[in-house]
Amino acid sequence: MNKKISILLLAVMPLFVNAQKESKEVDVTCALTGNIYQGDLTPTTLGSTKDLKFGFQGMVRYHVKNDKVYLRGSLNIASLKGDDAQFDSPEWAKHRNYSFSTSLIDLSAMLEFNLFHDDKKFQPYVAFGFGFAKINPKKDASKLDTAYFAAVSSEQIGLVKEQSMTQPKLLVTIPASIGFRYKLNATSSLFVEACYKTCISDYLDGFSLSVRSQKFDAYSVYALGYTFKLSTNKKK
Repeated sequence: MNKKISILLLAVMPLFVNAQKESKEVDVTCALTGNIYQGDLTPTTLGSTKDLKFGFQGMVRYHVKNDKVYLRGSLNIASLKGDDAQFDSPEWAKHRNYSFSTSLIDLSAMLEFNLFHDDKKFQPYVAFGFGFAKINPKKDASKLDTAYFAAVSSEQIGLVKEQSMTQPKLLVTIPASIGFRYKLNATSSLFVEACYKTCISDYLDGFSLSVRSQKFDAYSVYALGYTFKLSTNKKK
């Protein structure tokens, strides 16, 4: 038995030593964000800069493996808005004339994969994960053109059904990001990122049954910030 234990310890010792040599760095990012709604009240998949709302993001990132894989958690505090009246196309949007606004508190956990090693100045990466968005949508359908949309239209019928529904205020999100960090020195970097967040719901804007598509809503978060390391020591 003792011989078997000794053999096992000798087998795993190189893995243990290697793990101890790896740097377990922690860094923090503070960023300004631009948030763009992408849902039923915008004519394009990518949304519109007319709906741009600014916010703030904080992020903590922890080194998981070698110098390419990180686990990170982030908090984004912002708001979102959408308004049919901003767009001339499609033609019916101005007649529907829906609008909404909401506060947004967004928490996410993601795995980040650096494309280059950590010793490079320019460090592009991709990241994906899951998150939650706390919202409080204030929607306005009072300007609906009832001469254009008849009483039997899906818009009017859907609005009646939505009035009796309890709409969610906490949504599950699936974020996917691309971005880069540019090293300024050994402990700090410039941070730039574009993150697309799909909501597992069509009620980000408060409308679902009263619009022409019941696809999931989404929003994008564009971030520019500063990353600084809390620890650069390697375990021995």
